[in-house]
Amino acid sequence: MVSKKAVAQVLIDTLAELGVKRAYGIPGDSINPLVEALRRNPGVQLVHVTREDSASIASSFEAKFTQEASLCFGAAGPGAVLLLNGLYDAKMDHAPVIAITGQIESAFLGLEYSKEVNTNKLFDDVALYNVQLTNPNSAKHLVMKAYREAILGKGVSHISAPVDILKMEVEEDVSSITPKPVEPSYVINPESAERLINENERPLILVGRGCYGAGERISKFAEAIGAPIVYSLFGKGVLDDFDHKVMGGIGILGTEPSFEALNRADLLIVLGSSFPHYWYFPSDLKVLQVDATPSNLGKRYRVTAGYVCDVKAFLESVRPKNKERKFYEELKPIKQKWREKMKEKEDSNAKPIKPQRVMRELSLHTTKDTPIVVDVGSLLVWAARNFYAKTGQRVLFSAWYGSMGVAVPAAIGVSLASSSDTLAIVGDGGMNMSALELTTAKRYGAAIKVVVFNNEKLSMIKFEQEMAGYPEYATKLLNPDYVTLSESMGVKAMRVEEPKELSDSIRQFFELKGVALLDVRVDGDESPLFAEFTRIE
Repeated sequence: MVSKKAVAQVLIDTLAELGVKRAYGIPGDSINPLVEALRRNPGVQLVHVTREDSASIASSFEAKFTQEASLCFGAAGPGAVLLLNGLYDAKMDHAPVIAITGQIESAFLGLEYSKEVNTNKLFDDVALYNVQLTNPNSAKHLVMKAYREAILGKGVSHISAPVDILKMEVEEDVSSITPKPVEPSYVINPESAERLINENERPLILVGRGCYGAGERISKFAEAIGAPIVYSLFGKGVLDDFDHKVMGGIGILGTEPSFEALNRADLLIVLGSSFPHYWYFPSDLKVLQVDATPSNLGKRYRVTAGYVCDVKAFLESVRPKNKERKFYEELKPIKQKWREKMKEKEDSNAKPIKPQRVMRELSLHTTKDTPIVVDVGSLLVWAARNFYAKTGQRVLFSAWYGSMGVAVPAAIGVSLASSSDTLAIVGDGGMNMSALELTTAKRYGAAIKVVVFNNEKLSMIKFEQEMAGYPEYATKLLNPDYVTLSESMGVKAMRVEEPKELSDSIRQFFELKGVALLDVRVDGDESPLFAEFTRIE
Protein backbone atom coordinates (compact mmCIF):
# COMPACT_ATOMS: atom_id res chain seq x y z
CA MET A 1 0.00 0.00 0.00
CA VAL A 2 1.39 3.38 -1.02
CA SER A 3 0.35 6.64 0.66
CA LYS A 4 1.56 10.22 0.73
CA LYS A 5 3.13 11.90 3.74
CA ALA A 6 4.92 15.12 4.49
CA VAL A 7 8.69 14.62 4.71
CA ALA A 8 8.60 15.76 8.35
CA GLN A 9 6.04 13.03 9.06
CA VAL A 10 8.24 10.43 7.37
CA LEU A 11 11.13 11.42 9.66
CA ILE A 12 9.08 11.21 12.87
CA ASP A 13 7.14 8.06 11.94
CA THR A 14 10.35 6.25 11.02
CA LEU A 15 12.03 7.24 14.28
CA ALA A 16 8.94 6.10 16.19
CA GLU A 17 9.10 2.75 14.41
CA LEU A 18 12.75 2.48 15.44
CA GLY A 19 11.83 3.01 19.09
CA VAL A 20 12.54 6.70 19.72
CA LYS A 21 10.21 7.80 22.53
CA ARG A 22 10.79 11.54 22.98
CA ALA A 23 11.83 14.66 21.07
CA TYR A 24 13.30 17.54 23.08
CA GLY A 25 13.16 21.03 21.65
CA ILE A 26 11.28 24.30 21.09
CA PRO A 27 8.77 24.99 18.30
CA GLY A 28 9.85 27.58 15.76
CA ASP A 29 9.35 28.79 12.20
CA SER A 30 11.62 26.49 10.20
CA ILE A 31 11.04 23.45 12.42
CA ASN A 32 7.25 23.76 12.74
CA PRO A 33 6.56 21.03 10.13
CA LEU A 34 8.44 18.62 12.41
CA VAL A 35 6.43 19.86 15.40
CA GLU A 36 3.22 19.19 13.48
CA ALA A 37 4.47 15.68 12.69
CA LEU A 38 5.06 15.14 16.41
CA ARG A 39 1.51 16.29 17.15
CA ARG A 40 0.21 13.71 14.67
CA ASN A 41 2.28 10.85 16.10
CA PRO A 42 1.65 10.39 19.84
CA GLY A 43 4.27 7.64 19.90
CA VAL A 44 7.00 10.29 20.16
CA GLN A 45 6.43 12.72 23.02
CA LEU A 46 7.40 16.34 22.40
CA VAL A 47 9.17 17.75 25.46
CA HIS A 48 9.10 21.54 25.19
CA VAL A 49 12.08 22.91 27.14
CA THR A 50 13.00 26.53 27.89
CA ARG A 51 16.25 26.59 25.86
CA GLU A 52 17.58 24.40 23.07
CA ASP A 53 20.78 23.59 24.98
CA SER A 54 18.57 22.01 27.64
CA ALA A 55 16.97 19.95 24.85
CA SER A 56 20.27 18.47 23.73
CA ILE A 57 21.43 17.91 27.34
CA ALA A 58 18.21 16.06 28.23
CA SER A 59 18.54 14.04 25.04
CA SER A 60 22.18 13.19 25.76
CA PHE A 61 21.48 11.97 29.29
CA GLU A 62 18.43 9.98 28.23
CA ALA A 63 20.68 8.24 25.69
CA LYS A 64 23.39 7.64 28.31
CA PHE A 65 20.81 6.09 30.62
CA THR A 66 19.03 3.89 28.07
CA GLN A 67 21.83 3.34 25.52
CA GLU A 68 19.09 3.86 22.94
CA ALA A 69 18.89 6.71 20.44
CA SER A 70 17.18 9.90 21.55
CA LEU A 71 16.05 12.93 19.56
CA CYS A 72 16.42 16.70 19.89
CA PHE A 73 15.61 19.47 17.45
CA GLY A 74 16.08 23.18 16.88
CA ALA A 75 14.94 25.81 14.43
CA ALA A 76 17.23 27.53 11.93
CA GLY A 77 19.85 29.92 13.27
CA PRO A 78 20.09 30.33 17.05
CA GLY A 79 17.91 27.32 17.83
CA ALA A 80 20.27 25.02 15.98
CA VAL A 81 23.38 26.70 17.37
CA LEU A 82 22.21 26.32 20.99
CA LEU A 83 21.95 22.54 20.55
CA LEU A 84 25.73 22.27 20.29
CA ASN A 85 26.46 22.34 24.03
CA GLY A 86 24.52 19.17 24.83
CA LEU A 87 25.57 17.52 21.57
CA TYR A 88 29.22 17.87 22.55
CA ASP A 89 28.34 16.17 25.82
CA ALA A 90 26.81 13.33 23.80
CA LYS A 91 29.81 13.14 21.48
CA MET A 92 32.39 13.00 24.27
CA ASP A 93 30.41 10.61 26.49
CA HIS A 94 29.47 8.38 23.52
CA ALA A 95 25.69 8.77 23.75
CA PRO A 96 23.56 8.00 20.65
CA VAL A 97 21.69 11.23 19.85
CA ILE A 98 19.91 12.33 16.67
CA ALA A 99 19.61 16.09 16.10
CA ILE A 100 17.29 17.49 13.44
CA THR A 101 17.72 21.18 12.71
CA GLY A 102 15.45 23.34 10.62
CA GLN A 103 16.92 25.40 7.81
CA ILE A 104 15.70 28.35 5.78
CA GLU A 105 13.96 27.63 2.48
CA SER A 106 16.34 25.99 0.04
CA ALA A 107 15.73 28.71 -2.56
CA PHE A 108 17.35 31.27 -0.25
CA LEU A 109 20.42 29.27 0.77
CA GLY A 110 23.62 31.11 -0.04
CA LEU A 111 21.87 34.47 -0.36
CA GLU A 112 22.71 35.73 3.16
CA TYR A 113 19.08 35.34 4.22
CA SER A 114 17.77 35.88 7.74
CA LYS A 115 18.80 33.05 10.13
CA GLU A 116 20.96 31.40 7.50
CA VAL A 117 23.66 29.41 9.26
CA ASN A 118 25.70 26.70 7.57
CA THR A 119 24.70 24.11 10.15
CA ASN A 120 26.37 21.23 8.36
CA LYS A 121 29.70 23.03 8.51
CA LEU A 122 29.01 24.06 12.10
CA PHE A 123 28.09 20.52 13.18
CA ASP A 124 30.92 18.83 11.31
CA ASP A 125 33.09 18.35 14.42
CA VAL A 126 30.33 17.20 16.77
CA ALA A 127 28.48 14.79 14.48
CA LEU A 128 29.75 11.47 13.15
CA TYR A 129 26.94 11.51 10.58
CA ASN A 130 26.14 14.98 9.23
CA VAL A 131 23.91 15.54 6.20
CA GLN A 132 21.53 18.06 4.64
CA LEU A 133 18.23 16.72 3.36
CA THR A 134 17.95 17.84 -0.27
CA ASN A 135 15.87 15.12 -1.91
CA PRO A 136 12.50 14.56 -0.21
CA ASN A 137 12.37 10.99 -1.50
CA SER A 138 15.51 10.10 0.46
CA ALA A 139 14.09 11.24 3.82
CA LYS A 140 13.34 7.75 5.15
CA HIS A 141 16.70 6.35 4.09
CA LEU A 142 18.58 9.29 5.63
CA VAL A 143 16.86 9.11 9.00
CA MET A 144 17.35 5.34 9.14
CA LYS A 145 21.04 5.85 8.43
CA ALA A 146 21.22 8.61 11.04
CA TYR A 147 19.73 6.22 13.59
CA ARG A 148 22.11 3.38 12.71
CA GLU A 149 25.19 5.62 12.78
CA ALA A 150 24.22 7.08 16.17
CA ILE A 151 23.67 3.61 17.67
CA LEU A 152 26.65 1.84 16.12
CA GLY A 153 29.03 4.80 16.43
CA LYS A 154 27.75 5.81 19.87
CA GLY A 155 27.59 9.47 18.99
CA VAL A 156 25.69 12.25 17.27
CA SER A 157 23.85 12.12 13.95
CA HIS A 158 22.67 15.41 12.46
CA ILE A 159 20.16 16.12 9.71
CA SER A 160 19.68 19.69 8.48
CA ALA A 161 16.29 20.05 6.79
CA PRO A 162 15.14 23.14 4.85
CA VAL A 163 11.60 24.05 5.84
CA ASP A 164 10.26 23.73 2.28
CA ILE A 165 11.63 20.18 2.03
CA LEU A 166 10.00 19.26 5.36
CA LYS A 167 6.62 20.37 3.99
CA MET A 168 6.84 18.41 0.73
CA GLU A 169 4.76 15.27 0.37
CA VAL A 170 6.27 12.01 -0.82
CA GLU A 171 5.01 8.53 -1.55
CA GLU A 172 6.00 5.99 1.05
CA ASP A 173 5.53 2.26 1.28
CA VAL A 174 3.96 2.11 4.74
CA SER A 175 4.40 -1.68 4.91
CA SER A 176 8.18 -1.47 4.67
CA ILE A 177 10.27 -2.59 7.64
CA THR A 178 13.01 -0.35 9.02
CA PRO A 179 15.92 -2.55 10.07
CA LYS A 180 17.64 -1.96 13.41
CA PRO A 181 21.35 -2.69 13.93
CA VAL A 182 22.17 -6.36 14.52
CA GLU A 183 23.62 -7.25 17.92
CA PRO A 184 27.17 -8.58 17.50
CA SER A 185 28.29 -12.00 18.71
CA TYR A 186 31.84 -12.74 19.85
CA VAL A 187 34.20 -15.69 19.56
CA ILE A 188 36.74 -15.45 22.38
CA ASN A 189 39.98 -17.37 22.86
CA PRO A 190 40.55 -17.11 26.63
CA GLU A 191 44.08 -18.55 26.75
CA SER A 192 46.15 -15.35 26.84
CA ALA A 193 43.87 -13.75 29.44
CA GLU A 194 43.88 -16.83 31.65
CA ARG A 195 47.66 -17.15 31.38
CA LEU A 196 48.23 -13.49 32.33
CA ILE A 197 45.92 -13.71 35.34
CA ASN A 198 47.36 -17.02 36.51
CA GLU A 199 50.97 -15.81 36.21
CA ASN A 200 50.50 -12.62 38.25
CA GLU A 201 49.96 -12.41 42.00
CA ARG A 202 48.30 -9.02 42.37
CA PRO A 203 45.67 -8.51 39.65
CA LEU A 204 43.60 -5.31 39.87
CA ILE A 205 40.33 -4.69 38.03
CA LEU A 206 39.39 -1.26 36.63
CA VAL A 207 35.72 -0.98 35.64
CA GLY A 208 34.16 1.65 33.36
CA ARG A 209 30.96 2.43 31.50
CA GLY A 210 31.03 -0.86 29.58
CA CYS A 211 30.41 -2.75 32.83
CA TYR A 212 26.85 -1.58 33.52
CA GLY A 213 24.67 -4.57 34.28
CA ALA A 214 27.66 -6.85 34.88
CA GLY A 215 28.27 -5.99 38.53
CA GLU A 216 27.50 -9.42 39.99
CA ARG A 217 29.61 -11.21 37.37
CA ILE A 218 32.53 -8.86 38.01
CA SER A 219 32.21 -9.36 41.77
CA LYS A 220 32.40 -13.17 41.41
CA PHE A 221 35.32 -12.90 38.98
CA ALA A 222 37.20 -10.55 41.35
CA GLU A 223 36.50 -12.79 44.32
CA ALA A 224 37.92 -15.81 42.51
CA ILE A 225 41.19 -14.14 41.51
CA GLY A 226 41.50 -12.04 44.69
CA ALA A 227 41.42 -8.77 42.79
CA PRO A 228 40.50 -5.43 44.32
CA ILE A 229 38.31 -3.22 42.13
CA VAL A 230 38.75 0.43 41.20
CA TYR A 231 36.56 2.44 38.86
CA SER A 232 36.56 5.33 36.41
CA LEU A 233 33.96 8.04 36.94
CA PHE A 234 31.60 6.19 34.59
CA GLY A 235 32.16 2.98 36.54
CA LYS A 236 30.64 4.37 39.74
CA GLY A 237 27.59 2.31 40.65
CA VAL A 238 28.67 -0.84 38.85
CA LEU A 239 29.44 -2.28 42.29
CA ASP A 240 28.55 -1.25 45.83
CA ASP A 241 31.07 1.22 47.27
CA PHE A 242 30.91 -0.70 50.56
CA ASP A 243 31.88 -3.99 48.90
CA HIS A 244 35.09 -5.16 50.59
CA LYS A 245 36.80 -5.51 47.20
CA VAL A 246 35.94 -2.00 45.97
CA MET A 247 38.66 0.57 46.66
CA GLY A 248 36.93 3.55 45.02
CA GLY A 249 37.61 5.84 42.11
CA ILE A 250 40.87 6.46 40.32
CA GLY A 251 42.26 9.58 38.67
CA ILE A 252 42.02 13.16 39.89
CA LEU A 253 38.88 12.32 41.91
CA GLY A 254 40.31 9.07 43.23
CA THR A 255 40.86 7.60 46.69
CA GLU A 256 43.97 6.60 48.56
CA PRO A 257 43.14 2.85 48.57
CA SER A 258 42.74 2.94 44.79
CA PHE A 259 46.11 4.59 44.28
CA GLU A 260 47.76 2.13 46.63
CA ALA A 261 46.15 -0.78 44.77
CA LEU A 262 47.43 0.60 41.47
CA ASN A 263 50.95 1.03 42.82
CA ARG A 264 51.10 -2.53 44.21
CA ALA A 265 49.40 -4.34 41.32
CA ASP A 266 51.34 -6.40 38.79
CA LEU A 267 48.43 -6.75 36.35
CA LEU A 268 45.64 -4.28 35.55
CA ILE A 269 42.48 -5.75 34.01
CA VAL A 270 40.63 -2.88 32.30
CA LEU A 271 36.97 -3.74 31.68
CA GLY A 272 34.91 -1.43 29.48
CA SER A 273 36.94 1.72 30.04
CA SER A 274 39.22 3.96 27.99
CA PHE A 275 40.50 5.55 31.21
CA PRO A 276 41.92 9.00 30.35
CA HIS A 277 44.38 9.63 33.17
CA TYR A 278 46.95 7.10 31.97
CA TRP A 279 49.77 8.91 33.78
CA TYR A 280 48.53 7.31 37.01
CA PHE A 281 49.54 3.87 35.70
CA PRO A 282 53.00 2.62 36.77
CA SER A 283 55.28 2.37 33.73
CA ASP A 284 55.97 -1.37 34.15
CA LEU A 285 52.37 -2.43 34.78
CA LYS A 286 51.01 -5.21 32.56
CA VAL A 287 47.57 -4.42 31.15
CA LEU A 288 44.77 -6.71 29.96
CA GLN A 289 42.08 -4.61 28.27
CA VAL A 290 38.55 -5.63 27.27
CA ASP A 291 36.39 -3.29 25.18
CA ALA A 292 33.66 -3.65 22.56
CA THR A 293 35.15 -0.75 20.56
CA PRO A 294 38.36 -1.84 18.78
CA SER A 295 39.86 1.67 18.67
CA ASN A 296 39.79 1.86 22.49
CA LEU A 297 42.35 -0.94 22.86
CA GLY A 298 45.71 0.63 23.61
CA LYS A 299 44.34 4.10 22.91
CA ARG A 300 46.24 5.71 25.80
CA TYR A 301 48.40 2.98 27.28
CA ARG A 302 50.23 -0.03 25.87
CA VAL A 303 48.37 -3.30 26.47
CA THR A 304 49.86 -6.72 27.05
CA ALA A 305 46.71 -8.42 25.76
CA GLY A 306 43.47 -7.05 24.36
CA TYR A 307 40.01 -8.44 23.68
CA VAL A 308 37.41 -6.86 21.37
CA CYS A 309 34.15 -7.94 22.98
CA ASP A 310 31.72 -6.79 25.62
CA VAL A 311 32.49 -7.37 29.28
CA LYS A 312 29.78 -9.98 29.84
CA ALA A 313 31.03 -12.11 26.93
CA PHE A 314 34.59 -11.92 28.29
CA LEU A 315 33.59 -12.93 31.80
CA GLU A 316 31.52 -15.85 30.49
CA SER A 317 34.50 -17.18 28.50
CA VAL A 318 37.53 -16.65 30.75
CA ARG A 319 38.12 -19.12 33.60
CA PRO A 320 41.40 -18.41 35.41
CA LYS A 321 42.51 -20.40 38.44
CA ASN A 322 41.22 -19.34 41.85
CA LYS A 323 43.85 -17.58 43.95
CA GLU A 324 44.19 -18.51 47.59
CA ARG A 325 46.00 -15.26 48.40
CA LYS A 326 43.57 -12.38 48.01
CA PHE A 327 45.19 -9.10 46.98
CA TYR A 328 42.16 -7.13 48.22
CA GLU A 329 42.78 -8.40 51.78
CA GLU A 330 46.20 -6.76 51.69
CA LEU A 331 44.50 -3.39 51.13
CA LYS A 332 41.86 -3.76 53.84
CA PRO A 333 43.72 -1.66 56.50
CA ILE A 334 44.32 1.13 53.96
CA LYS A 335 40.65 1.23 52.99
CA GLN A 336 39.65 1.30 56.65
CA LYS A 337 41.99 4.21 57.35
CA TRP A 338 40.62 6.09 54.33
CA ARG A 339 37.05 5.54 55.53
CA GLU A 340 37.97 6.94 58.94
CA LYS A 341 39.45 10.00 57.25
CA MET A 342 36.27 10.52 55.22
CA LYS A 343 34.05 10.07 58.27
CA GLU A 344 35.67 13.03 60.02
CA LYS A 345 33.89 15.38 57.61
CA GLU A 346 30.87 13.15 56.96
CA ASP A 347 30.03 13.17 60.70
CA SER A 348 30.92 16.82 61.28
CA ASN A 349 28.39 19.12 62.95
CA ALA A 350 30.22 22.22 61.74
CA LYS A 351 28.21 25.04 60.26
CA PRO A 352 27.93 25.75 57.33
CA ILE A 353 27.24 22.08 56.62
CA LYS A 354 30.16 20.11 55.21
CA PRO A 355 29.43 19.02 51.63
CA GLN A 356 30.85 15.57 52.40
CA ARG A 357 28.12 15.09 55.00
CA VAL A 358 25.41 16.04 52.53
CA MET A 359 26.68 13.53 49.95
CA ARG A 360 26.88 10.73 52.49
CA GLU A 361 23.33 11.44 53.70
CA LEU A 362 21.98 11.54 50.15
CA SER A 363 23.52 8.14 49.42
CA LEU A 364 21.94 6.70 52.57
CA HIS A 365 18.48 7.93 51.56
CA THR A 366 18.49 6.57 47.99
CA THR A 367 18.08 3.03 46.69
CA LYS A 368 19.84 1.28 43.83
CA ASP A 369 16.76 2.06 41.70
CA THR A 370 17.26 5.82 42.11
CA PRO A 371 19.20 7.27 39.16
CA ILE A 372 21.60 10.07 40.12
CA VAL A 373 22.71 12.98 37.95
CA VAL A 374 25.68 15.00 39.21
CA ASP A 375 26.56 18.46 37.91
CA VAL A 376 30.05 19.90 37.47
CA GLY A 377 32.09 21.68 40.15
CA SER A 378 33.48 20.88 43.58
CA LEU A 379 30.41 18.75 44.30
CA LEU A 380 31.72 16.33 41.67
CA VAL A 381 34.63 15.56 44.02
CA TRP A 382 32.27 14.92 46.92
CA ALA A 383 30.02 12.75 44.75
CA ALA A 384 32.97 10.65 43.58
CA ARG A 385 34.23 10.06 47.12
CA ASN A 386 31.37 10.54 49.58
CA PHE A 387 28.30 9.35 47.68
CA TYR A 388 28.23 5.60 48.33
CA ALA A 389 26.52 3.98 45.36
CA LYS A 390 24.81 0.61 45.43
CA THR A 391 25.41 -2.22 42.95
CA GLY A 392 23.57 -1.38 39.74
CA GLN A 393 22.78 2.22 40.70
CA ARG A 394 23.08 4.56 37.72
CA VAL A 395 25.24 7.59 38.49
CA LEU A 396 25.53 9.91 35.49
CA PHE A 397 27.86 12.83 34.79
CA SER A 398 28.99 15.18 32.05
CA ALA A 399 32.22 13.29 32.48
CA TRP A 400 34.40 14.15 29.50
CA TYR A 401 32.85 17.43 28.36
CA GLY A 402 32.28 18.79 31.86
CA SER A 403 29.44 21.20 31.14
CA MET A 404 28.16 23.08 34.19
CA GLY A 405 24.40 23.44 34.60
CA VAL A 406 23.45 20.06 33.13
CA ALA A 407 21.89 18.43 36.19
CA VAL A 408 18.29 19.70 35.97
CA PRO A 409 17.67 19.14 32.22
CA ALA A 410 19.68 15.91 32.39
CA ALA A 411 17.55 14.62 35.26
CA ILE A 412 14.42 15.42 33.25
CA GLY A 413 15.65 13.21 30.42
CA VAL A 414 16.57 10.38 32.78
CA SER A 415 13.33 10.61 34.78
CA LEU A 416 11.13 10.53 31.68
CA ALA A 417 13.11 7.57 30.31
CA SER A 418 13.05 5.64 33.59
CA SER A 419 9.59 6.69 34.82
CA SER A 420 11.13 7.02 38.27
CA ASP A 421 12.27 9.61 40.77
CA THR A 422 15.67 10.94 39.71
CA LEU A 423 18.06 12.81 41.98
CA ALA A 424 19.78 15.88 40.50
CA ILE A 425 22.76 17.12 42.53
CA VAL A 426 23.78 20.62 41.48
CA GLY A 427 25.79 23.56 42.77
CA ASP A 428 24.37 27.05 42.94
CA GLY A 429 26.39 28.11 39.87
CA GLY A 430 24.87 25.29 37.82
CA MET A 431 21.39 25.87 39.25
CA ASN A 432 21.49 29.51 38.20
CA MET A 433 22.02 28.35 34.60
CA SER A 434 19.04 26.01 34.38
CA ALA A 435 16.58 26.81 37.18
CA LEU A 436 13.69 27.54 34.80
CA GLU A 437 13.77 23.95 33.55
CA LEU A 438 11.89 23.13 36.76
CA THR A 439 8.83 24.30 34.82
CA THR A 440 9.60 21.68 32.16
CA ALA A 441 9.82 18.97 34.81
CA LYS A 442 6.55 20.16 36.32
CA ARG A 443 4.77 20.27 32.97
CA TYR A 444 5.74 16.76 31.88
CA GLY A 445 5.61 15.04 35.25
CA ALA A 446 9.33 14.33 35.45
CA ALA A 447 9.75 13.34 39.10
CA ILE A 448 13.11 15.00 39.70
CA LYS A 449 14.44 15.76 43.16
CA VAL A 450 16.92 18.66 42.96
CA VAL A 451 19.45 19.20 45.74
CA VAL A 452 21.30 22.51 45.51
CA PHE A 453 24.71 22.81 47.18
CA ASN A 454 24.43 26.51 48.00
CA ASN A 455 27.67 28.20 49.05
CA GLU A 456 27.20 31.48 47.16
CA LYS A 457 30.35 31.02 45.11
CA LEU A 458 31.97 29.06 42.32
CA SER A 459 33.96 27.08 44.85
CA MET A 460 35.79 24.84 42.37
CA ILE A 461 37.02 27.90 40.48
CA LYS A 462 38.15 29.43 43.78
CA PHE A 463 40.32 26.40 44.53
CA GLU A 464 41.64 26.20 40.98
CA GLN A 465 42.70 29.83 41.22
CA GLU A 466 44.43 29.24 44.54
CA MET A 467 46.18 26.10 43.28
CA ALA A 468 47.51 28.13 40.34
CA GLY A 469 48.87 30.77 42.73
CA TYR A 470 46.18 33.37 42.00
CA PRO A 471 44.00 35.14 44.56
CA GLU A 472 40.29 34.28 44.56
CA TYR A 473 38.57 36.61 42.10
CA ALA A 474 35.09 36.89 40.50
CA THR A 475 33.80 33.69 42.13
CA LYS A 476 31.11 35.18 44.41
CA LEU A 477 27.49 34.64 43.40
CA LEU A 478 24.35 36.67 44.05
CA ASN A 479 21.84 33.84 44.30
CA PRO A 480 18.05 34.00 44.24
CA ASP A 481 16.01 32.53 47.07
CA TYR A 482 15.72 29.03 45.58
CA VAL A 483 12.77 28.10 47.78
CA THR A 484 10.74 31.15 46.76
CA LEU A 485 11.79 30.77 43.12
CA SER A 486 10.77 27.11 43.06
CA GLU A 487 7.45 27.75 44.74
CA SER A 488 6.68 30.47 42.19
CA MET A 489 6.86 27.69 39.56
CA GLY A 490 4.58 25.39 41.54
CA VAL A 491 7.48 23.25 42.80
CA LYS A 492 7.69 22.15 46.44
CA ALA A 493 10.88 23.35 48.10
CA MET A 494 12.72 23.13 51.42
CA ARG A 495 15.83 24.65 52.96
CA VAL A 496 18.23 23.23 55.55
CA GLU A 497 21.05 25.11 57.29
CA GLU A 498 21.55 23.17 60.54
CA PRO A 499 23.73 20.03 60.38
CA LYS A 500 21.65 18.24 63.02
CA GLU A 501 18.52 18.73 60.90
CA LEU A 502 20.08 17.43 57.70
CA SER A 503 19.14 13.75 57.89
CA ASP A 504 15.48 14.40 58.79
CA SER A 505 15.23 17.14 56.16
CA ILE A 506 16.53 14.81 53.43
CA ARG A 507 14.12 12.09 54.52
CA GLN A 508 11.19 14.52 54.37
CA PHE A 509 12.43 15.84 51.04
CA PHE A 510 12.40 12.40 49.43
CA GLU A 511 8.87 11.81 50.74
CA LEU A 512 7.59 14.76 48.67
CA LYS A 513 5.69 13.73 45.55
CA GLY A 514 6.67 14.96 42.10
CA VAL A 515 9.20 17.71 41.44
CA ALA A 516 10.91 19.07 44.54
CA LEU A 517 13.96 21.14 45.50
CA LEU A 518 16.15 21.14 48.61
CA ASP A 519 18.40 24.15 49.22
CA VAL A 520 21.35 23.10 51.44
CA ARG A 521 23.71 25.76 52.78
CA VAL A 522 27.17 24.18 52.53
CA ASP A 523 30.70 25.27 53.36
CA GLY A 524 32.19 26.94 50.29
CA ASP A 525 35.68 26.95 51.77
CA GLU A 526 35.94 23.17 52.12
CA SER A 527 38.87 22.12 49.94
CA PRO A 528 38.10 19.40 47.39
CA LEU A 529 41.59 17.88 47.93
CA PHE A 530 42.43 16.61 44.48
CA ALA A 531 43.93 13.15 44.48
CA GLU A 532 47.52 14.09 43.73
CA PHE A 533 47.54 16.20 46.90
CA THR A 534 45.68 13.75 49.14
CA ARG A 535 47.71 11.26 51.15
CA ILE A 536 47.04 9.30 54.32
CA GLU A 537 49.65 10.17 56.91
